[in-house]
Amino acid sequence: MPYIDSTSNLKKAILLLETERTTQGQLLKQEIKRVYEPFRPVNLLSNTIQALASSPLLRKNTMSMNLGLVIGILVKKIITGKSDNKIRKLIGAALQLGVINLMAQRHSLLGSMGRLLLRVVLHKKKTDSNAKNCV
Repeated sequence: MPYIDSTSNLKKAILLLETERTTQGQLLKQEIKRVYEPFRPVNLLSNTIQALASSPLLRKNTMSMNLGLVIGILVKKIITGKSDNKIRKLIGAALQLGVINLMAQRHSLLGSMGRLLLRVVLHKKKTDSNAKNCV
């Protein structure tokens, strides 16, 4: 810093230092925000979910779990139908839970069976709708 010999030079130096301090404060705030942003809970959760979603093993397990849920619901619907019988509903719920647990443990074996069942159900609906359209 140069030697200050007058009040006007002192005022200029003070103004220069205040301007410098303001810009450094803004830079510091930007740097703190840049460092803090990845550690916000929302961003941590979002990054974790993205990392998990990109995992092929998790994706396969999720598909198996969803397939188990669908098959369990179908089994319950087949057992209970439109009945109001509480015993049938209880048996349907128990079978649904059993199928879901079985799918969770042996998803590779039952996965192919579930896909076949879904294919049959979807194919049946298509043929039914085609038959209605033809009449």
